[in-house]
Amino acid sequence: MTIMIWLLALLTAFTPAAAEEADTYYVLTTNGSAALASETGELLVWPGEYSRIEALGDSGLYAARPLSGGGLGLIRADGSALTAFEYETFEYDGERVIFAREGKWGAMDLSGNALVEAAYTRLVSAGEAGFLAFRTDPLDDTPDSL
Repeated sequence: MTIMIWLLALLTAFTPAAAEEADTYYVLTTNGSAALASETGELLVWPGEYSRIEALGDSGLYAARPLSGGGLGLIRADGSALTAFEYETFEYDGERVIFAREGKWGAMDLSGNALVEAAYTRLVSAGEAGFLAFRTDPLDDTPDSL
């Protein structure tokens, strides 16, 4: 009953999280705790586990940070962890997930399998051509000489 009252109180705070096929999920946040609910109001990820949950586009995956601290990890809509919680950020390019871990960038597929090891100062999607990978900072403050 408490959860239903909590859900009703937060109904106005619902924000669409992502579409996975025909399903829509909503991220709820209250008192520093995040939850994930289905369109029907069923809680898929209960509050008390994560401080932050954000949809990665329409991938069906979510970047989540545990309440206990640490880095970000990827979770599925059912709340199961896809990766360890050791990442700094995630970007979704429509097919793959580009990530930063320990200051280095890499990429993985939607199943969490490494496509490019985290060894670059920046990694940018080049669509079907793969990735543009940098080992130095292309946006540094030092002008290049001719």
